[in-house]
Amino acid sequence: MCWRQMRKQSNSRVSISISRGSKSTSRKEICQHPETASDVSEQKDNMETMLAELIQLRKEHTDASNSTKITLSRVESSLKDVLERTTKLEQQITDNNQRVSDAEDQEANLSAKCKDLESRVKRNNLRIYGIPEGEEKNDMISFVIDLMRTSLKLPQDMDLCVERAHRSLNAKPKHSAPPRSIIVRFFNYRVKEKVIQMAWSRRDVTHHGRRIYFDQDYTVNMQKKRKKVREVIKQLKDKNVRAVSPFPAQLKIYLDSEHKISLFADDILTYISDPVMSVPSLMKTIEEYGKLSGYQINQSKSETIVIHGHLPTNLTD
Repeated sequence: MCWRQMRKQSNSRVSISISRGSKSTSRKEICQHPETASDVSEQKDNMETMLAELIQLRKEHTDASNSTKITLSRVESSLKDVLERTTKLEQQITDNNQRVSDAEDQEANLSAKCKDLESRVKRNNLRIYGIPEGEEKNDMISFVIDLMRTSLKLPQDMDLCVERAHRSLNAKPKHSAPPRSIIVRFFNYRVKEKVIQMAWSRRDVTHHGRRIYFDQDYTVNMQKKRKKVREVIKQLKDKNVRAVSPFPAQLKIYLDSEHKISLFADDILTYISDPVMSVPSLMKTIEEYGKLSGYQINQSKSETIVIHGHLPTNLTD
């Protein structure tokens, strides 16, 4: 009974509120107007603040962007300068390398000319090896003339035309060391050649029971090359292979009494009678030798010369 009465009262109140809704609504709106205006004003202030901050941010961004563009422009300009300088330096390096290459070629040519001039200056000279120190007393020229006449059996009326004679310019050796060679210079090249050919033809030339040797007055560079050739000849003789050096730094090897190989300072000349059978074996031998020594064939400077007949077609490549 009580709950129904309360429900009826609540319904009546609702109906009353509805019937007076128009008036109550207008009052609420009137009550809410001051709060709405305050919120709008606050929001407006906030938006103006945000707008000001955005404007400031945009200005700062624009300034930063302009500054970045200016910096990038400077960097691009600097890079351009660096590129130009680098290009100039590369060109200078190329020019300098070319100059160095030209200078090296010129130096090589001058060195070759100096060696050639040195060899030409020594053309009229010969060396005598094995004469003990002090044998010449105080007159080297008279001693050398008498030595050549007696040891080589030269005619007494032969004019030797000796210009000067002296020991090699090394330090005087100790008593137990080998004596220095004697350098003899002739006025006439032909007389020098005749003397040295006679010395070589006699083979065993002695002076006071001591064996002496006559040879050309080679340059230092040629002497080093001939030393290497002599070492090779010695090793070949130990293996019963005949080898001679008829020309400075040249080596001839004879196999079965037939001349097969000529060795020069930088070249090798081989004589082959049966190319089809010999060339593969020769190339294999050279290849094996190259693996051990490090030397290789320069294909661009190598060639085949047919002495008799023609080159087989299967070897033309």
